[in-house]
Amino acid sequence: MGYIHLNPLRARIVVKFTDLAKYPYCGHSVLVGKLQNEFVDEIWKPGNQPLRVRARSLTCFWAVRELGVSGTSVGKLLGLGQPAVSRAVVRGEKIFRDMNIQLIN
Repeated sequence: MGYIHLNPLRARIVVKFTDLAKYPYCGHSVLVGKLQNEFVDEIWKPGNQPLRVRARSLTCFWAVRELGVSGTSVGKLLGLGQPAVSRAVVRGEKIFRDMNIQLIN
């Protein structure tokens, strides 16, 4: 994501790298602590639906890894893109391991 913060420099809106810290229309100034921006701060907060994220992650892991359903099919059912399902499968696997969940055979 760092490349986005350098766009004003690449576009020559600011002259020097150090000027990015004073430029208010990119995230660099927020990252280095020079400016506050509520929108950028929201990006780093945990999601509003952590229980839903965990439930979907467990469901994706179970469906894809245990039942052999394609990530695309799971995504269609849950309204997620295939890349989001892939990330959810990885999260779900970690949750299964951490909570020592056993599936019934």
